[in-house]
Amino acid sequence: MPYVDSQAREKLQVSTLRCALTTGGLTYQLTQIVSGYVARQGLGFDALSEAVAALECAKLELYRRIVAPYEDVKCAENGDVYASAIRTGGRLEASDAADIAVDEADLAILLRRTLPPLLEQAYDGA
Repeated sequence: MPYVDSQAREKLQVSTLRCALTTGGLTYQLTQIVSGYVARQGLGFDALSEAVAALECAKLELYRRIVAPYEDVKCAENGDVYASAIRTGGRLEASDAADIAVDEADLAILLRRTLPPLLEQAYDGA
């Protein structure tokens, strides 16, 4: 996790003077940091695995601390997009009908069209 002591933070501080302004720029900066780490550690499984783990942990911490609370605020402001049947584990009440955007036939068609390509992609990558 990113919670290192203040002395380590001072040594590891990345300059914010040239902070990326685009997604591509941010991706480039992250790639440069990871490339530097791997170069110093030596190209090998351990260094690559550690780099991936660090990126994943940073991603998860960003999501946990920033994204999820932001989404909770937007959900409260704009209303939940998930039907209560999903939120309640499948128990559907008559008053929930307005929350459901598609009927069962539409859902069946949607699943038949989308699941096979998704499963095919998942197994092709394995």
